Amino acid sequence: MDRVERYRQIVRTFLKEYAQESVSPNENVTAELVFDEKRDRYLLVHVGWQGARRIYGCPMQIDIIDNKVWLQHNSTEIFVDQELIAKGIPENDMVLGLQSPRIRELVAAKKKSNSTSQQPQNEYTNLLIDKYRKQGLEL
Repeated sequence: MDRVERYRQIVRTFLKEYAQESVSPNENVTAELVFDEKRDRYLLVHVGWQGARRIYGCPMQIDIIDNKVWLQHNSTEIFVDQELIAKGIPENDMVLGLQSPRIRELVAAKKKSNSTSQQPQNEYTNLLIDKYRKQGLEL
């Protein structure tokens, strides 16, 4: 199995597992998986009702672009990038597309200068965002 096909399999399995856990069986909300394998777009969508309130949203979108896994959206409470890395996607092939290109550059530079640190990537990101804002720069 080639590298990109392995990434597809990891992403699909991860989203399927998360979808099963993401909604309560006593709710009228379903977790729907949208896999566009031709364009390598993988989404989780919640659809349903909570009483009279309509529920519709995409808590997670993952794409594969130029042989890398892009986390395009994450409105969950988990660190999706770290979960995917733990499942076998190399950190160098994981892109936080939900962050601005400037922040991604800063994160990459920080990780390179601190390659021996064991901090998760999201902590780096938070530190860099704070530093960026304190300098009065726009994100």
